[in-house]
Amino acid sequence: MNKESIISSDNEDVNKLEINSSIFDKFNFNFYQDVLCLMLEYHCVRTISPEKMNDFLYSAIYSKNQLLVEQILKSPFFDIKSVPVDDILFKSIRIFNIRPVIECFIKELELHGIRNFLQRKSYEKILKEASKIYLLDHKNRNIKTNSIYCKDNLKLFTEILLYHNIPYFKEKSQIDLTFIKEEEKASYLSLIINSLIKVGDFVTLQKVMEDPSIKSKINIDIADENNELPLITAFDANSIEIFQYLLEHGANPNIILNNNETRFNDLLLYTTIVEQKFQMMACFLVDYCKVFFNEEEEEKKENKSSRQYARSIILSNYKTYSPDLIKAIYLRKSHQVELLLELPENKKVKGLWEGPIFPEKLNVPWNPSYRKLIGKFTALIYSYLIGDHDIFEILIECSDINEKDGFGNCLLFYAIMNEDLTLITRLMELGADFENISKIKSANPSDDYMAIEIALYSGNKNVFLKLIEIPAINLNRTNHLNNSILEMVMESPLFSEHDKIEMVENLLKRGCRRDLHNSSYSPAMFLAVNMNSLSIVKLLIRYGANVNFGDGYQSPLEIAIYRKSLPMVQLLLDHGANINSKVHNERYSLLWYAIKQGDITIVRYLMKQAGVHLSIGDDITYEDLVLISQYDDMVTSKEFQNILQYNMYRVTGHLLQQIIHHNNINVLKLLLNNHFAIDKKDSKGNTLLANAVTKSDLSMVNFLIKQGADLHSLNQRGQSIYDLAIIHCNTYHGRFIYNKIRRLIKPL
Repeated sequence: MNKESIISSDNEDVNKLEINSSIFDKFNFNFYQDVLCLMLEYHCVRTISPEKMNDFLYSAIYSKNQLLVEQILKSPFFDIKSVPVDDILFKSIRIFNIRPVIECFIKELELHGIRNFLQRKSYEKILKEASKIYLLDHKNRNIKTNSIYCKDNLKLFTEILLYHNIPYFKEKSQIDLTFIKEEEKASYLSLIINSLIKVGDFVTLQKVMEDPSIKSKINIDIADENNELPLITAFDANSIEIFQYLLEHGANPNIILNNNETRFNDLLLYTTIVEQKFQMMACFLVDYCKVFFNEEEEEKKENKSSRQYARSIILSNYKTYSPDLIKAIYLRKSHQVELLLELPENKKVKGLWEGPIFPEKLNVPWNPSYRKLIGKFTALIYSYLIGDHDIFEILIECSDINEKDGFGNCLLFYAIMNEDLTLITRLMELGADFENISKIKSANPSDDYMAIEIALYSGNKNVFLKLIEIPAINLNRTNHLNNSILEMVMESPLFSEHDKIEMVENLLKRGCRRDLHNSSYSPAMFLAVNMNSLSIVKLLIRYGANVNFGDGYQSPLEIAIYRKSLPMVQLLLDHGANINSKVHNERYSLLWYAIKQGDITIVRYLMKQAGVHLSIGDDITYEDLVLISQYDDMVTSKEFQNILQYNMYRVTGHLLQQIIHHNNINVLKLLLNNHFAIDKKDSKGNTLLANAVTKSDLSMVNFLIKQGADLHSLNQRGQSIYDLAIIHCNTYHGRFIYNKIRRLIKPL
């Protein structure tokens, strides 16, 4: 009985049906799932084996057929105790929108009291994989696979473990830690915490971490099986609430990051600076002042000796702040700070500055119990970062605004990273140094970064445009890598082309040189052509950039041809680009280079230009012809045929030998179709036919003879084709060549 007949039958008829179980061996019910559903609903089959029912369940779950799943679970032939639950859950991790089907399945398991799959030895594999495919990209906040279903599936599997009944209101639901409260493996508990962080389930996270039966077993400074730390996971998820919660519950502030090619032995605090997460940085500073002094109550802070504050995270490169002043800053007592600054020992005194210690890369082992923050801030920078406006206003009037902290950064650096235009303007008025403000991206203590560089690294166009208006900034200065500001703008991946046009134009208007290194080469022009930006190239040309570079440089026209950009080629030629220049480090012409690139439209445009030379300037190689033969429209074009025929004298004997060696009849046809002399000889006087006979290449010999190759030619040694056949054609295929030539030539 087929699908249509079953569906069209009324209920009474269907109930009378009795189908032999052998039908399951004849039909693929993975495809006819609706038919199977009807058969199970109306009990049409007398008996079905448990193994077959499990197969049906697998298929129904993976195809997300909830109706069929429900019928299978209700079937008298289904034995739920025989189902490999952990295998089903593991294979469903990557299935989109699987929640309704899995919830149905889990509820049935709950009804039968089946929970053994929740034990760590079974469930860790499931949760590890679900968490793994949801790895957060720390830079772009993207998910490696589909973010929606990954997050929902991970959330589903954490709920199964911790609630069993999939709660709708977690605040009112009772968490069940039966299968983890006896767990001693800290990495598994970290895996659960990481999973909750990734799905943003702060309510459940608090319940887990604060439960008396499990609290003492959690070590949030231990990585899970995916090598992820909870604090780093919260950092990458940009969850400030969870990040602060973990810090308050003992997470180590001195974590070293090694989980990305851009994070190698980097301090987490350093990474908050680089990635501009200033709210998290403030969490660090405020919370870990409490941790460092090991006091939380204000009364105890007040009674603590001022001397103990001298070991705080506040430092000065010029002199040591008095303990009383540090204590007042830490306690946020602005009035007391103001009074203390009037004392002689706290007056601004400059001394010999030996430079900051910059701990970008640590070579010391990481000690989880080491709670002191590595790297310190000046009082001025500290008050700015924690947002204490009153103390900041007091300190900025009497502090050295160019003083660098333990990370090698001055206040201007943080203002730029925080995109604080108001403070940048104020620092400009106060005479801040805009040339050497940071060492944030360099491990070399002698490398300082300019304010403009930091603005570019932060990706803030408005800050950049504000900075280049400052007369004191030298727009023609290069950085420690010898890159000009114009180059850095062009190479930055953080700005759109429209932004770059605005930024480049403002730089050029304010006197930034377009050819900073030398007058015969413009890196900015090179980069603009390479990124195929017609607008920026036009802008550079308008400000006098040269479209022809000197010897030793790749020309803009060559780059445009390589990019196969006809509009760019047209623009450059319209402004005087040399069409007859050579390819960089080669002897052949740009016209031949365009042919090799396979863009017939560019070749046709170049051929129409006045003064274009047809000579390609170098020998034609076998590799050239193999490459060109791949482009049918090029090979059949009149332009290519004219150029090839004009340069036929550049076909060398080595090329002919290569054709025979590779048995490439297609390349040979390409030459012959363009009036190549079939009997042209190489340096030894051998023709193509002579070389083919020498190689015993039967197919090539037949082709050449058919094309009219001379059978009577002699090489420099006086050997005829027949002589060569006698010498070389002593193989299986060679005898056919010898016999054929013998029939065609009578020996002298």
